[in-house]
Amino acid sequence: MDFTNKIQDINYEEKLPILQVSTEELYLSLSPSTIYTGAFTIDNQGGGQLQGFILSSHPYLTCDLDQWEGNKQVCMYRIDTKGMNVSQMYECSFTILSNGGEKVIPIWIIIEESEGFNIEKREWHDLETFANYAKNHWSEAMDYFHSKEFSHWLQQDFSSWISLYQYVKNQSADRALESFLVGGGWKKPVQWSLINTDTYIRITEGQKRDLEYVVEIQQEHWGYTEGIITTNVDWIQLWKDQINSEELDQQGRGYIPYRIIPNAFKKRYQCGYIFVDTPYQRLKYEVTGIKNPTLDIQISQKSFYNEDKGEILIINNTGEDLVIHIRPNASWVQFEAKKYLISQKASIPFTIHFTKWNQFLYKAFFSQGIFHKTQIIVQTVVNKKGIKKEFTIMVGPEI
Repeated sequence: MDFTNKIQDINYEEKLPILQVSTEELYLSLSPSTIYTGAFTIDNQGGGQLQGFILSSHPYLTCDLDQWEGNKQVCMYRIDTKGMNVSQMYECSFTILSNGGEKVIPIWIIIEESEGFNIEKREWHDLETFANYAKNHWSEAMDYFHSKEFSHWLQQDFSSWISLYQYVKNQSADRALESFLVGGGWKKPVQWSLINTDTYIRITEGQKRDLEYVVEIQQEHWGYTEGIITTNVDWIQLWKDQINSEELDQQGRGYIPYRIIPNAFKKRYQCGYIFVDTPYQRLKYEVTGIKNPTLDIQISQKSFYNEDKGEILIINNTGEDLVIHIRPNASWVQFEAKKYLISQKASIPFTIHFTKWNQFLYKAFFSQGIFHKTQIIVQTVVNKKGIKKEFTIMVGPEI
């Protein structure tokens, strides 16, 4: 096992967090009276635990969280263009304040007028070219699709597709257009894929704060689809139960936030799933939870010779620095100090050294024994509760 020695004196300082944001700036062209959704990620490129606040400069720009604590966070945002003027440029921004630095994401929004439906000025002449038009102008194609003019056009020139049109048009606007184009064979069904198919989550015994994570999906092929989100375990809590293509960002990536409820995680090892069901497929994301002890203290070995060396190995899962007190019951077990401040992992060295006086006492009082025994006591306090562990070590016989 690889233990990183992070033992320092009492003025020990852990590496500081470093804020990194996936998006530097945004230039958006939006239609009036619409709602645009997007996302960016926040990462910690340093040490410790990153936490902070997200501030919006304008009321039409909102984020799904005001503050966060965690080394990876997905921030969903939305822009409401209701009341904005056509052809006007709007400037706004997100300001991210954290213990790892500050970032400003400037955003420029231009409002473009949507052209009304005009059958004479259309850019398509048959259903195949209409599908190609929808690929690059989905919103406009959806408006055309639900217009009376489009229905009349089908009846006049493509009456064989009227029955399919009548069958799908009562669905939601986006879904109806998708079903029509897929049903007619003019496009492939939208497919989603998982960026990662599983994750391992470590939960510390006694942890009370919920743990927040995300499932990332990527859309393959253009168009629209909807997904129903479910889970099969009670220790996974979903933030929402549906997702659709409109919620994906400009790169076709979507985020499904969820949280782990430590109080509901009863066993040491459990496996659960998050399912995303669309009309065409089922995605299965595996979440494996492992419950770690708050503090794991071990000794490198239990038997030694004179002038030997050993280590106390400690894994700290509390998320905080701990003060460790060590007391050997014999003078020939020697540590550099009696008190240590440790971070996540530590290996505390000690030596076995019998002085001439120790050797005299050993020969005088323990000549009948093969090994000489003593104890090392390790103590600390976690959440105002004392933790004590004793190790018995033996030294001999070549003293």
